[in-house]
Amino acid sequence: MITILSGKMTIPENDRFVGFAGDNLVITKQFFIKDIVDENYIYRLYLSFDDNTYNYLQLDKTVGEDGTMLTWNVKSDDIFKSGVVMAQIKFFSTSDEIFHTTTDYFIVAPSAEFTDSFADKENSEFLDYENYLNSLLEEINDAKQYLPYVDQDGYWHVFDSEKGEYKKTEISAGLEDYFVIDSELSSTSTNPVENKAVYEALSDLEENKADIDEVYTCNEADELFVNNSTYQRNTGHGIRLGLNNSTYAISVWLENSSGGTLSQSGVTLPLGTMVVGGSYNSTNKSIVLTLKNGSTISFSIADLISGLESASNKVTTISSASTNTQYPSAKAVYDYLQSLNGNG
Repeated sequence: MITILSGKMTIPENDRFVGFAGDNLVITKQFFIKDIVDENYIYRLYLSFDDNTYNYLQLDKTVGEDGTMLTWNVKSDDIFKSGVVMAQIKFFSTSDEIFHTTTDYFIVAPSAEFTDSFADKENSEFLDYENYLNSLLEEINDAKQYLPYVDQDGYWHVFDSEKGEYKKTEISAGLEDYFVIDSELSSTSTNPVENKAVYEALSDLEENKADIDEVYTCNEADELFVNNSTYQRNTGHGIRLGLNNSTYAISVWLENSSGGTLSQSGVTLPLGTMVVGGSYNSTNKSIVLTLKNGSTISFSIADLISGLESASNKVTTISSASTNTQYPSAKAVYDYLQSLNGNG
């Protein structure tokens, strides 16, 4: 590598050869400037040939922590003469500072078209044909940089060289005949899906996670539902719980957005693990069960005890004071005995 330290440029022997006269982009030379890390500098390479002709070019720069790396991609316009080429680098700064390195030399080897015998044949058939091929190559390379493309609506865009930008044409690529891009997720469609739809679905899934502990009672007597079975319908997933009142088995269904069952599982819980206490409400004749979570469930037994006499109505004597309301059994016995005796 070529080094520049305190203004002295040193070119190692294995870096002196820069190619044959007329070579283009075959060889690259790098110059490392120690301890200069200023982005504002401009670096120019000056070349002096044996026949007293001159050339100069600006070098690409990369500024690092320890210094600046200069790069010379050798082109045919740079080394148009063979022989020993003296080289020097000139520094320019935005504050008008200008200084130079010491000079050193490169070697350019001769090539056929740059010899004296070719000097008077610039218009020969061979060179004309070579120039023609080179111009075609340049046109091809330029065309490759600005190839037409098809946008998401299926229309071609071509590059406008005068404006330096692409413009949309009215020419359709016909892609709409081959596929349709869906704007929403679906479990049945086989079409591609817009990135936006996938992103929104994932965002909804993150923001609306189901809380399985939060259970609501549905209008149907035999089933309980999580969030009324509407959780995540927009992303094609739903969770539904059901409770069998006879076996106390809990079933879980995983549904798609259409309400279809994707999978099902269940568990049977002993009633004892749910009920931790109970009592009788004499006012409305109902049994009150206390659940483990602190809530209560009540159900009426009025139909079961209808017509039964309260133990508090028990009496040890039979008299006319017994009434149907207070002592119905005693009243019935008294009335029966009275009918047998025919008097009170």
